[in-house]
Amino acid sequence: MQQILFYLSIHDIGCRIVCTLIKLLLRIHTVLGDWAWEDEEIGRWKRGGRGGRGGSKNS
Repeated sequence: MQQILFYLSIHDIGCRIVCTLIKLLLRIHTVLGDWAWEDEEIGRWKRGGRGGRGGSKNS
């Protein structure tokens, strides 16, 4: 019986660690995505704003 409880507690801790890691990775990914998107926008404005690649927003 104690072995089952011990396993369940380890399993619970493992799930919490995995969930925390996934949340951290998602947060890092969104932050890096925002930075990359901002860099792309700044580059587009420096090249003269309109046009660029696609230019869907400024059409």
